[in-house]
Amino acid sequence: MGDNLEISDFPISIKPDLSTFFITDLLVNIIIVYFQKHYNGVSRFLVFYWPKILKGWLHGPAKEVTMGIYKRPDSKKYWISYYHNGERVREGVSTNKREAEKVLMQRLTAINENKHPVLQKRKNKKIKFADFAEKYITDYSKPNKKSYKCDIARLKALMPYFGDFYIADIESSHIAEYRKLRLQQKAKNHDKLVSPATVNREVILLKSMLKKAAEWYGLNLISIILDLAKEESRERILSRSEMGLLVANAEAPLKHVILMALNTGMRKAEIHNLEWVNVNLEHNFITVTAQDDKNKRIRRIAINKSLRALLLKLNLSRNGNRSVFENPKTGKPYTDLKRGWRSALERAGINDMRFHDLRHTFASHFLMNGGDLYTLKEILGHKDITTTSRYLTITTEHKSKAMEIFAVPENESNIIELTA
Repeated sequence: MGDNLEISDFPISIKPDLSTFFITDLLVNIIIVYFQKHYNGVSRFLVFYWPKILKGWLHGPAKEVTMGIYKRPDSKKYWISYYHNGERVREGVSTNKREAEKVLMQRLTAINENKHPVLQKRKNKKIKFADFAEKYITDYSKPNKKSYKCDIARLKALMPYFGDFYIADIESSHIAEYRKLRLQQKAKNHDKLVSPATVNREVILLKSMLKKAAEWYGLNLISIILDLAKEESRERILSRSEMGLLVANAEAPLKHVILMALNTGMRKAEIHNLEWVNVNLEHNFITVTAQDDKNKRIRRIAINKSLRALLLKLNLSRNGNRSVFENPKTGKPYTDLKRGWRSALERAGINDMRFHDLRHTFASHFLMNGGDLYTLKEILGHKDITTTSRYLTITTEHKSKAMEIFAVPENESNIIELTA
């Protein structure tokens, strides 16, 4: 390394068996002396190349790795430098020194296991992340995912950082640095910073894309370890009075969509995509198709009296509509009622509320009013009952408060104590 580089005091080396090197060096020196005496031209060749040729031949690839961390004057990143099989390898890693140290240790482990990532990269095709992102959306996300628009939105955040990367060059340290930078940015249309949950969904998409790239192009990619940002636990449950206020302050069709969510626990997309052919008013149930269900399973949800009255009213005025909640201007289901939602919340005086919280509200009140966990799992369409079990915490708190309604303190009890 040149004199203009600042080398950190982080020297580490993997030391081989010294006795092996002593014997090897002795043999090599005997051979060199012999050739110096008899074949002067050849000896120069051996003197120059013996570390690479003779040492490697006698006891295999060199295991000693001299390494260091340094900064270049023209770069903000920390670079790592080490030798591998006689070749010096330099890599720009991260603006964080500790991250650079971690990568350096990973390289040492990889060298010992003959899984050096730099050599893996040389075998991989040079595919830019920006180019692959377009193909991923067109060939995979749109045809297979209802949430492909979410993928597009998340890629807008990922692209400024990863756009110019080659797929095979992306490592865990890059993702860690992206997460750190992203958490310091302001959220779109908000004064708050980007939430950990948002960043986690972005990096999970990134890892999914890398996996798909490896599958499509036969890439031998570096293993990615996701260290997700810590999310705050959040469950917003409306009280009975808040539910009444929200419904009273919402205008149709949003009011009807809210009532559907509160009476069934259906997801927003399931409600928007609901068609009359899947509403059975004769036997009082709604069918959520496998196409609309998140877990690709058909499920049936019972229609209660309140919801039946609403659906009968909507059915009378449907005018041949296929969708239950159809926009008369477009002839297609409503897809965005955000403006009406925000206005309804503001008029009702309800803060910190998302549409998806209506699903949590349904689930919590279902259990609080005597419903069982397994039935709730089937209604909500959860694949695993452990997902449904999170609502037990809320209902336990509710039961604890309910127990306070009837309490008998010792100094006010009518219990007669018998003396011996």
